[in-house]
Amino acid sequence: MTAHRILVAVDGSDGARRALAYVAEIVGRRPDTTLHLLHLLPPIPPRMLEHPGAERPEEELALEEDLRGRQKRWLAEQEEAARRLLDDAERFLADHAGAVRVERECRPSVGSAAVARECLDAARAGGCDTIVLARQSMPWFREVLHAHPSDALVRRGRGLAVWVVE
Repeated sequence: MTAHRILVAVDGSDGARRALAYVAEIVGRRPDTTLHLLHLLPPIPPRMLEHPGAERPEEELALEEDLRGRQKRWLAEQEEAARRLLDDAERFLADHAGAVRVERECRPSVGSAAVARECLDAARAGGCDTIVLARQSMPWFREVLHAHPSDALVRRGRGLAVWVVE
């Protein structure tokens, strides 16, 4: 038997839950499979990237320190939410896909435009041969105006199988 390494993007959405269920059903209880769960943290909100500034240097320093503190707290909250999300996904897989090995990874994100690149980077770094990503259905006019990361994954994922779960 050939060992398989499958990257599964998880974000807490209904689509990601369907993708996990699909993967669990497909891989069953095969001990030759490793599931690499990837969660991309959201980028820091724009309002938390800059402060309004001040005319006096000591006020400027205080504002900068306050901004860094707020960013740190926000990131810690996001990392804790990601940990809980990955815990839930791992429990689901233990219940539904038993013998598969599960790895977890949480990466910072630079924004929705880079999701495909970040998934590809993680898959290649983790030695994965398959990427699973949920695709939320969108009305046709939104699909025309907004590309989905799954489209880019299919285009750029040479050498990888890409499963897009609707």
